[in-house]
This record gives sequence, structure tokens and C-alpha cells, in this order.
Amino acid sequence: MSSESEDDVQALDEEGEQEMEEGNEEGDAMDGMEVIEEGEDGGEDEELSENIHTLHEMLLRIIEEPHLAVIEMTSLLNRIAGCLERAEINFQDNNPDPGLDDRSDHEISQMLDLVSSHTQELSDRLLPLITGTGSILGTNDGRLQVTSVLRAMHAVAIHPEVLPFEEEEEMSISKRLIVWIAPKLPAISSSSWDGPHPSVQLETYPPLRCFAIALLSAFMYQSEEVVDMVAQVSLHSFLLSRLNAIIENPPREIYDVEPSTEDGFQEVLSESQIATREMVYSVQCLSYMAEYTEILAPIFQEGGMNLIFWILKKCKQRFLLAGCLDLVGKLLRNHKKFASTFVDAGGLQVLCNLELTPLHTGLICTCFIACTTFPEVMEHICLQPDGNGPFMLKRSFECLEGPLTSQHLALTFISACLSYRILAETFETEGGLKIVVDHLQDLLNVFDEFSDDIQSEILECDLLVLRQFFRQAFQHAFQTLQLYLHRRQLTHATPTSTRRRSSLGTVTPPPPILGNPMGTPGANLATITPIPSYKHRDITTQAIQHQLEVLGTMGTTSLTILLHRSKWIDLVKQIEDLGIVPKLVQSIMQAGSEGVAHTEIGIVAIEALEILTLFPPFQKMMLQFVKDPTRVMDFEDPGDEDFQVENQVENQLENQLEMQVEDQNQENAPAEDQPEIQVERPAVQVENERPMGTSGIGVLLQTSARENLFEDDLGSPKQVEVEDKKSSVNGLVADLVDAALRVIGQCVWGGPLPTAPTNLLVGPKSKLKVNLTGKVSEKSEMDAMYISKEEIPIRSQVIKVIRENSGLGVIMSLLKYRSQVSHADQIRYHAVLGLLGLVNADPTLPGLLGKHHDLANVLPELIREPVLSTNLNIHEKFVNAALPLIATITGTSQVPSEATDPALLKIEKAEIVAQTIVQYPPQELLKLIALHLENSGFHETVKALEKEAKMKLGTPVNSHQTLDSIVTQFLRDQHTACSKPIAVLPPFSLFSQHKCPIPKQSEKAPSNISRRIAFSQFRPEFGGKFGKRKHLKFIYSKFRPLPSTVINSWSPSNATLRRTQDLFACSSIFLPSGPTFPEGSLLVGNYNGELKLFGNHFSQLLATWECHGSQIWRLAAVNQNGGNFLLSSSPDGEAHLWDLTKMGAPKLSLENAPFCSFNPIQEQFITTGDDRSIIYSTESGEYIRELVGDNSGMDDCECGAAWSPTGELVLSGTRLWDPRVPKTLHSFDRFTKYGCGTFSPTGNEIIINSEIWDARTFKLMKTCPALDQMELSFSGLGEVAYAQLRPRARMEATPGKKSPLRTCFRTFDAADFTEISTIDIKRDITGPIGIEKNDQYISIIDNRGGLETQCRIFEVGRKMSAEEEDDEWEDVSDDDDDDDDDDDGLDDIDDNGLFLSDEEWE
Repeated sequence: MSSESEDDVQALDEEGEQEMEEGNEEGDAMDGMEVIEEGEDGGEDEELSENIHTLHEMLLRIIEEPHLAVIEMTSLLNRIAGCLERAEINFQDNNPDPGLDDRSDHEISQMLDLVSSHTQELSDRLLPLITGTGSILGTNDGRLQVTSVLRAMHAVAIHPEVLPFEEEEEMSISKRLIVWIAPKLPAISSSSWDGPHPSVQLETYPPLRCFAIALLSAFMYQSEEVVDMVAQVSLHSFLLSRLNAIIENPPREIYDVEPSTEDGFQEVLSESQIATREMVYSVQCLSYMAEYTEILAPIFQEGGMNLIFWILKKCKQRFLLAGCLDLVGKLLRNHKKFASTFVDAGGLQVLCNLELTPLHTGLICTCFIACTTFPEVMEHICLQPDGNGPFMLKRSFECLEGPLTSQHLALTFISACLSYRILAETFETEGGLKIVVDHLQDLLNVFDEFSDDIQSEILECDLLVLRQFFRQAFQHAFQTLQLYLHRRQLTHATPTSTRRRSSLGTVTPPPPILGNPMGTPGANLATITPIPSYKHRDITTQAIQHQLEVLGTMGTTSLTILLHRSKWIDLVKQIEDLGIVPKLVQSIMQAGSEGVAHTEIGIVAIEALEILTLFPPFQKMMLQFVKDPTRVMDFEDPGDEDFQVENQVENQLENQLEMQVEDQNQENAPAEDQPEIQVERPAVQVENERPMGTSGIGVLLQTSARENLFEDDLGSPKQVEVEDKKSSVNGLVADLVDAALRVIGQCVWGGPLPTAPTNLLVGPKSKLKVNLTGKVSEKSEMDAMYISKEEIPIRSQVIKVIRENSGLGVIMSLLKYRSQVSHADQIRYHAVLGLLGLVNADPTLPGLLGKHHDLANVLPELIREPVLSTNLNIHEKFVNAALPLIATITGTSQVPSEATDPALLKIEKAEIVAQTIVQYPPQELLKLIALHLENSGFHETVKALEKEAKMKLGTPVNSHQTLDSIVTQFLRDQHTACSKPIAVLPPFSLFSQHKCPIPKQSEKAPSNISRRIAFSQFRPEFGGKFGKRKHLKFIYSKFRPLPSTVINSWSPSNATLRRTQDLFACSSIFLPSGPTFPEGSLLVGNYNGELKLFGNHFSQLLATWECHGSQIWRLAAVNQNGGNFLLSSSPDGEAHLWDLTKMGAPKLSLENAPFCSFNPIQEQFITTGDDRSIIYSTESGEYIRELVGDNSGMDDCECGAAWSPTGELVLSGTRLWDPRVPKTLHSFDRFTKYGCGTFSPTGNEIIINSEIWDARTFKLMKTCPALDQMELSFSGLGEVAYAQLRPRARMEATPGKKSPLRTCFRTFDAADFTEISTIDIKRDITGPIGIEKNDQYISIIDNRGGLETQCRIFEVGRKMSAEEEDDEWEDVSDDDDDDDDDDDGLDDIDDNGLFLSDEEWE
């Protein structure tokens, strides 16, 4: 060793366990090596460090001493190999899961890093010894040296990332190794391969052959090209012959269960150890060639089968046994002949009798899985009398206690077994359902979005087993149902009649069975035969979907028979006891996380639910609330005495107030007579409140709304090409959404989704069925016999939960689904089926949907053509379901065919019609005239007409057309074309075009403002009818900014402020004049958390208060009835209650309250955050009540809760509350996931996004598309509503996705919410609109460009002059120019760093 390397080693010894940094000049030779710091296991760390130092010293000697003696070189290489082999064995011994190959925290990893740092030097030093001439093998020392090189390279090459080879280099070395292994192979002797020295007989030197096989196996593991080459020269035949020769006199290590750690890893190996290793490496080479057909003949003809059984039965050497199991598994998977022979020879019994060690458990399961590759082999196994199939299944249950990878493989085998009825029965009788469910629960307890891939795969396999078991049970029951109905048809069939009568009236026989039990269409009932239990059944998704479609054509009758005449009736109780449905729902919740693995988990779980939710008991379970495993909630101990007292007082108050609300005839007691009971806020919910969690239906709705599918506005379809739309949703998410829709549809329909042509129930209690073709048939006798009494109530509850969770909006948005083109038609079809089921079961929905966003007009656009032209069959189903939906919501019997035609087809039809010459037989017209005259009593005239026409003009045969009906339809079509048709009309004329008279409103106020004012002197107020509305439109369509009151939320005299975005305004509110504040007072909040009070008509800064640590984005104030209170809040949830007369410190500080508002009489205020609204007392600041949603994530209250004008009701999101009781009064349907809710000034209407609801009947009155995504605030008199873009849209807008309304606000007539005007201020509006109570001014926070925002005051009803408009446009243009500057519009700064307003520049 050189002196430099000796100094390095000495330095390491002196530094002890201190870590050396990479690149240290004194340790360049140690680059890439880590030294472990001494911890609690100081002794182990010291030994580890010593091993690494020793390895490094040996590597340096080989690299830096080129003239080492052969014997010394051989010794060093063998010691290096032994060191690496020992470390690898130590890793295998301590690795809890052999399937997980993570060596990062083990000694072998540090050793490999050390070797990797010298890869190039080692390659240059060692490869010439292998690729050189064969003369080196002529001496014993040379053979020893080459053998040591092969051994050391194999110890490293099993980790390909450490010692990589080029492809050509690898092939060259592999050829040389094959020559050394079997120099007499015919393929080698006849080729031009470089062979060994002619005088050397390599077969007499086993160590060289052993490690040549070892290194070749490492190359075969890395390269398929090497495997191809080995198979071409038939090396497998030589290896088999060598293995058979060895087992004739097996080495003693074959029978050692746990050999000594040092044994086999010393410098010199014994003949017995060499033979054992040769067997291990040879079996590995054979396993890499197991996929090739060339190996099959030698296996049978050259003793390969006997060799395999010998190793499986007698071998105890774990690595040899593991290699043999790997070989068997690959042969079973790739060769049916071998699988059959192995099974007949009793191989499965041998596998099942092996000990389940951590190394072998997964390999045994792999062999089991390989048997399922060929259904014929598995059917043969199921038929064996010794019960190999059930024994394998039981053994796999035991594997669930093994390592994670073994659990995954065992579950994979179990799921494959469930395709065979006999094994599914064994699974059931052996308690497999409980075993898998318990395993699933244990995994769910620790599973989260950070779980690794193997945990995700195991969870998916657990769910896969449940899905396959339910599918097998369903398919068996489906076959039983087919056979039962077949026998019933044969029993009741008569040759003379196909109909019979009963007390229920005329009924039809059961519908024909479509398809055979395997799901193949076209089978005849007479050919239906039971499938033997040992036969493989097709329970793939495609087959099950086909059978569900067949079941959908059979109606409720068949579903009830399927439940009561199969084992499902017994499974219901077992599934309920095991809590399978909640566990499946929890698994679906995990699908909300990102990643393919989580999405696949959700798909499998939903597909399992798809089978269960066919039956009402499981539909009922989907209504139960399930705890979300992703949420952590704190609950107080219910046994705590203080909590019990508080809860008792709370319940007493609730009961008292509920009695007062329900008794409408009794007057409410005065407020002063009510006992003032103050309750501290409890950490748990009070009685009768909605439980924490989400229902199964709610989870499915959340799943259906993934990837912002809830965004599209149904009322304004975007005319874009699907191919040009960039989708962020992959196919797996689309599968997840589609599966969730199918389950929702089944819960809505109370069974399988109907398939056209089918019977669709109209109304929840109707006895008639309407099919998709419009025909009507009465309810059958079997329906009456088997119909479940609980079915209708369950459907009603399902629909209620769907509507409470904004399900209508989710499903309607999916009608416009385009994210994944290949799935779009399927998702639309299931969405329209869900809507059809909803409107058929809930009589209130047709009228509601008919008023929303013109759904009846959108559907015809969708049914014209499919999204993808290859999905015509799916689109046909969509059309058959959409037509009755349109008919239901519009109240019409049919939809004009023109409405469903594509635009090009309409043009073609119009051209054809225009060019067509209309001709008809004139005799038919004469017959119609004669018939009309006959019916009118002109009999003689008819005779004269017949005589003159020289033909008999009798009644036309099979004709329902009359001249009267033709004329009536002609006039009705004219009446339909009227813009405003009326019901009572004078007689029509056949000689002139009909037009309905337009009513003249003589009392209507003039449109001109001057004439209205003049008319008001002698007409009713405001100059006539609708005069007030026209006044409002005139006033609230004009706004003029006050140029002298541009407020930047700072004062020029305040020289301490610096140039920062925290200085800009972000909220404002007018303060009513009174003793505290003069007229024209305005509060402005800024990004620095300051409140600034401006007076003297908004031109003078009166006061400044530091109130928040971040921006103040919401302000609410009340200055009446002696109160001077202010609420301020920030987006991060910080909120304060202030007394404006004492602004030193807040009266109350709150968290998680980004939205706050007072009730009309300022006695209480409400805060909103995280689906919770909390009411506090204004005077005392004490907690009063908490209004809690269902935590479903679908009840997003984006603009905070709103009080009714009387303060008796609260609207939080879509839920209406009475603050006196904890129950929700009503939950409104939500058609979009965003939107702000508020009451109208009269309190009679509730506005949620663009929907306007009647607050008394909770019915949808109308929709106003102009209100979509807008936040409303009302004028002081409540006559006009101001609307601006919702807060989240303002905050989340990006340059590429900015709404065109970001610079606009709108005004509406509060009486009917007709739009008055849209005012564009040319700058982004970034804060809420402030409204002065006398309706003279409004304040708007806008963005001047860059980071600068300002508060501007606008006069209401004043129009800007032409000069002011020009100045405004110039100002905006300047702002736009500033945006292009590099300093983001921060040029206009004075010497003190303050932003100057326009007036100061002037």
C-alpha cells in the first residue's frame, strides 16, 4: 500500500466515528463512503465501520498495486467477495419482507456505495483477466485468480446499478462464461466463439464453472439478450444434467436449515460448498429461461421434473429452495402442459406442505397464482378428490400473516380463486369473508395518503377479493333466477293465449330472458343449463355489466326473486354484521388522494358496492354516516360532569324553543320574559344534530365531482371541439366517476339501472310503468307479490340525501362531461339515467328542473350526436333515456325530431324539402271533402259530388284524418308561432295569417324619464305602471367616480409608511351619520391590517387603528339603536369585534372566522368557517349556538352565512336554520359547487348563486343566469341589488383564466331580479362593494395596476361627462402602461417612498 493510502487509513482511525464530508482533500480516496456516527448500538456501529474500513483497504490495494502477486490478488478478491456476500446475507436475515428490496439502511448499501466510487478502476483492473486469452487458465494459480475475479464480480453484479456494463461488453463476457461452463456444447464447438486454452480441461475444475454460472445468472437477470443467447446454445440441458449429477451425491449443506454465517463465505470454499452454490446459481439460470418453450422438452426428458420434486421435498437450503420455487412458478405460468403434469404428480400437495418462512411465503403464493393462469388447470384442480383447491385457499389465508408482499400475493390468489364457484363456497365456509374484512380494517386504520405503494396494492387486493366474492354470488344467483323464470314460463305457457287475468287486471307474462348465464347474448331459454361449480365463470367488469343490463330489463320482480331465492338473503345479515359497506365507503374516501394507486382503490371499492346496492338493505346502509378516516376530530368525554350539565341545559332550551316554534296559535313570549341561559361552546354536537362524517351517498357524489367536474355551467354550453380541449383527467379517474354514477343510479332506481326498452316507474307510488318508448303497461302480479314494502321509503331517503348533498348539481354537470373523450358518452348516459330516476321518484323535481338553466333546451343539444363517433350504441341509450326526461320536465308527450337532429342534417333536410314537389291523389281530397260534408249534414251535396266526380266518395278505410282535423292543426301551428299566445281568442280565419293581439297598456309609464316626470302630475305615482322600476333602471345604470376622493389607505403626512403592498386598500364600509361619526364617514381596511377612518365627505383622514396582523378583507358595522359595533376579519380566519367608541382593544377575538355579520338588530352576530357557522352575543361576546353541516365538502359557504331581514332565520351555504333550534329547517338544492347565498330585502326570497327560491314554500321560483358566480349586496332601501364576482373567483383568478366580469359590477331590480345594468370600471374589482345607507354613494376597491389597489367613491345616478370619460380612459391606459414596467407599476413614488394620487401629481 502507498504511504498516501496508509495516511488515509490512519486518519480514519484517529477520527473514530465522526462523519467525513465528500470531497475532503485528506480523504479523496474515501469519496462516496459514509462513516456511521456512534449511537446507542455503539458496538454494532464500531463493527460496521471496521468492516467498511477493511473493505476499503482491500479495494485500494487491488486498484493501486498493479503488481500484486497472483496468490495475494486471489486472496484479496475472495475476501472482498466474502465481505459483500456476508453483508448481503445479513441483509436478507434482517429484512422483514424479502419482496421489498430496500437496502438503504443496511451495511451492504454502504459497501456498495464504496465499490461504486471505484467502478471504473475495478473494471480496468479485473476485466482483462476475463476477456483476455485463455492462457491464464493453463496454471492452477491462474484458474484460482480467474475464479476469484468471477466470485467478486458476481457479488457486485447482482446489484446492476453498482457495476454497469455496456451491452456489447456484457454479451462478450457472457459468451466467455458459457464457454467456461460447457465447452463441449455442440452450439459452441461448431461456432467461432473464443474458447479456452486447448490443453485445459475446465470440467475438472468445478470452482471456475460454479462462479461462471453465478456471474452468468447475474447477467441473465439484467439482460434479455443474454437469456436469448443462453437459450439458443441449449445451456439449460447442460445445467439440468449437472444438477442431476450433483443430487446423486448431494452436498451436506443441502440439508442444513440455517448454515453458519461464516460457513461458505471464507476465502477458500470446500467442494461441498462449491456444489451447493453451483446448484443455487444453476437453478437461477433455469428460472430466467422458464418462459422459453425450448426448456420444456428437457424438463420432461432430462429429469427436470424429478429434480424439481427432489429439491421441494428434501432441500432445506433456503436460497436453493427459493430458486426452485421461482422456477416452478414461472413454468406453471407459461406452460399449460407442465402445469397439468405438475398437478397430476402431486406438486400442489408438496407446495402446501412447505414451511411458510418469510423468504418462501411469497414464492409459494406466486406458484398458486400461476396455477390460475389456465382455467382448464384450475378446473382440474377443483375436480381432484384430495381437495387441493380448498387446501391452497386455506394455505393462502395463513399467508396473510406474513410479510406485506406475501399478503399482496395471497390476496391476489384468493381473488382469482373466486372465479370458481366451488372455491368461493370454500372461501365462505372457511370464514374467508371475515378474515379479509378484518385484514381490510387493520389496513384502513393505518392507511393514509402517505402510505407506500405496497400498502395501496394490498388495500386494493382486499377490496378486489370482496368485489369478486360479491360478483360470484351475484352471478350464481343470476343463473338461479334465469332457471327459475325459465321453468315458470314453461309452467304458465298455454298454446292459445299469452295473457291471463287476475284480480289485479290484465298482466303481461315475465319479460324474456336475454342472454345465457355467461352473459353471451342470443341464447335460447330451452338451452339454459346450470354451470358446474368447478367451471371458471366470467366475472369481469364487462360480463357483470352485461348481466346487470339484462337484469335491468326484468324489473322489480326479478330483483326480489333474486334476493329471496338465492343465498343473498343469508349474506345480508353477515355483510351487515361485518360492517362491509362502511369499510367500502371509507376505502372510497381514500380515492380522493392523488395518484393512480388511490384511484384504482376507489374503482374496485365502488364496483363492489355496485353489486351490493342492487338490494334495498344495502341501499339503506349507504344512507348511514361513515367517519372520514382523513379527518381528525376532537371530542370531549361524554362522561365529563361539566359536559353533561351543559348538554342538559342545552337540550332543555332546545325543547322549550321547539314547542314555541311548533305552536303557531300561541304568541311568542316577550324577550325579557325568557330566561337568559348562557352555554359555553361544547366541543361535541348536541342532541339531534347531524352526526359527524359523510354518508355513503355523499362520498359517491364527492367522487363524481372530482377534477372540477362541478364547474361547467349547464345553461351555457361551450361550442368547442372535444379534440382541442386539454383534459387533466386521465382514464382511471373517468372510470371512477362512471362507477360512482352507476351506484348512485342504482340507489335512485332502487335496483339495477333500467335498460331500453324497459319499464320506468313514474312517481314514487305509481302503479303504472312508462317505458322509454312511451307505452304504458300495468303493474304485474309478480311485482305485487314480491315488491318490498321498504323499497319506496328507502328511495325517498336516498333522493333526500342526494339533494341535501348538492347531488342535482353534480349529476347535471356530468351531462356536459368532456374531460376524457373515450368515457364521455358513457358518463353522460349514466348521468341522464340518474336524473331520470330522480324526476320519476320525486314529483317536485320536474318543475324545479324545468325552471333551471333551460335544461330542456340543453338536452336536445346533447342528444344530436355522440361525443365520440365510435360510441353510437351508447349514445342511442342516452337518447332513449333523455327523451322521456325532457318529456317529464317539460310536461310534453314528445320532443320534436328536429330538436334532436344535428345542424348539418337540418340543412340537408331543409334543402330536400325545398326541392320536393308535393303531390297527392286528388281523389283523397275529394273523399275528405265528402266526409266533411256528410258529417255536416249536406247529404244531397255529397251525392251530387259523387255523381259529378263519377266515383264513390265513402268513408276512407283505416284513416283517422278528417278535413276538420287538418284545418285545426293548420291553425294551431299558426297560433304556436305567436310570440305571446293567449288562450281566449276570436274565431280563426282561413284566408289570413293568424296573429294574437298584443295587449296595449295605456297606463304603462313612458320609457322617457322626462315624460314619466311630466305624467306623474296627473297619473299615479312614477308616471304610470312600472314607472318606479324604470326610475330605478335610470338611476342605477349611471355611476360617476368622485375624482377628489381616490383613497390609497394612507396619508401623505405619515412619513413612516414604506413602499410595500401592505399599504393598499382591500375593504371599505360606510358608517351612518350620528353622534359618533359625522355624515360622509368611511372606514377603509388595508393589507397591513390597519383601519382608517375618513370623514368630511371622504376627503379627510380622521383616525388610524392597527387591528390585524394581515389584510382586512371584510367589514361589518351597525350604528343604530345605541350600538357602535364593528366586525373585521381576514382571509386566514382572524376576526375581531370592536366598539367604535373604544378602539384601543377588541371586545372579542376569534379564529377560523373569515366571514362575520350582524343580525338586523345587532344583538347577535354570526361567523362562518370550515362548514360551521357560530352565533355569538354582541354585547357579551358569549357563544350561543353552532350550526354544523355534514362535513361532506359539498356545502361550501363561500360568502358567509346570511341573516333574514327579521333575524329569525340564518342561511349558511344551502342550509336554512332557525338559530333557536339545532335542526336544519331545509336544505336547498345546489346546482354548482360555488356561489353565495342571501335573503332578499323582503325576506320572501332566498338567492343561492343564480337560483331564486321561495323562502316560504322552498320551491324554485326562477333562475337568473346573470347572477351566476356573483356576490349580492342590497341598497339601503332594499330596492336594488349590487352584484360583483364571488370572492374566490377574484382571489384565484390567473392571467389565463380571468373572468370578463372581474372589472364589472351589476345592478338588479330587487323585486324580480331583472338586470338593470352592467358597469365596467376598466379595473379589476378586488374587494366587496360598500353601500351608503341613503343610496347616494358606493365604494369600490379596484386595482390600479401592478400591486396597487385603491378605494374609489362613486355617485349613484350621476353620469360621467364626455371629458370625465376621456380622463378615465386615459387613466386606465396609463395604468396598463405601468403594468408593463419592470418595477410592476411602482414608479410614482415621492422622496419619502409614498404613492401619490392623481390629485397630488396635479
